[in-house]
Amino acid sequence: MAERGKRKKSSRLQTDMDKFNLSEHKLAWGADYKRSFSPSAYLSSYFGPLGKSDGQGEQDVAYFILHCLHEAYNSGAVKGSRLLDVGTGPSLYQLFSACEKFSEIVLAEFSEENHQELHRWLSKDPHSHDWSSYLQYSCKLEGHRCKCKLHKPETQYSFTIIAELHGANNRWVDSAYHPSEVGKMNTRLLNWTYLIIDFELLLSNSWDIDLAALPSHYSCEEEKAEKLRNAIKKIIPCDVTLPNPLHPEVLPKFNVVQSSFCLECASSDETSFRGALQALRSLLLPSGHFVLIGALGQSFYKVGSVLFSALSMSEQFVRDSVQGAGFSIQTFKTLARPKDLEEDVTDVTSFFFLIADKV
Repeated sequence: MAERGKRKKSSRLQTDMDKFNLSEHKLAWGADYKRSFSPSAYLSSYFGPLGKSDGQGEQDVAYFILHCLHEAYNSGAVKGSRLLDVGTGPSLYQLFSACEKFSEIVLAEFSEENHQELHRWLSKDPHSHDWSSYLQYSCKLEGHRCKCKLHKPETQYSFTIIAELHGANNRWVDSAYHPSEVGKMNTRLLNWTYLIIDFELLLSNSWDIDLAALPSHYSCEEEKAEKLRNAIKKIIPCDVTLPNPLHPEVLPKFNVVQSSFCLECASSDETSFRGALQALRSLLLPSGHFVLIGALGQSFYKVGSVLFSALSMSEQFVRDSVQGAGFSIQTFKTLARPKDLEEDVTDVTSFFFLIADKV
């Protein structure tokens, strides 16, 4: 195993780590992911049901990432039609925003056990991991949907729609029609159709608006889950230590390559991390986008009873490596280690979210 560079830790974390003697444990790495990595243990440890965020808890990492992904894919900073998720693991939360914008998503993963977990979710196996709270939170970030009945007195125009409320300005937003055209449309076409609605404009034009709850069979998270299932076109093997991480597959280049908590765990040293970045860059179209999520200052993390090795990185090292691999960084955000994260689970100091463009 490559020697890890020295790093500074907060005094509290250093005290905690003094209690946990890492030298007493053998760290798994590389091919151990095919023998010793338990998808169920990983998911139960790191991706349990989301609770209330208090700004100090372990689950704030998930909230941080979901927020960052929502902003990236809904602001237009990351766009296109084809996305490659590298080192997917058994996780899918990182795709709940992207599935609204991308029609083709390919998952690339090293471990066959993780492949099986992903296929279980795709096939709606009741034993697959429950992502419902993550789906619900992603829906919440995107806007609240409700059933809305519109009727214009003394006319034939009366119909029901599902609309989304964004912000507090009484504006219901989606992408189909402007309210000035509402009266020109066929009633049958409008039933359960998305519209752009400005309440004040409708009221000023004598429309009656009746808001009601969504029908019991409607679920935003179920709709989003189906979008993701439809968008995922294939799950393929990958190895980020290879010049072509998708070998033996040779696929058309992608608009977006995204990777979460993979490269620092697959890289034995700083040189191999830089090599992995260059390999992923080769999978992008010109001016394509690179989304990278990872851990800083982490030399190990725990899955079940097994400790896995990770490359301890600083923010400056990540920035320099990404730029040196031929990217221009557009966004770099960090989140400090949650206070309730146990010291024997990981020695991570912070988490980061990065968006870069291929240059």
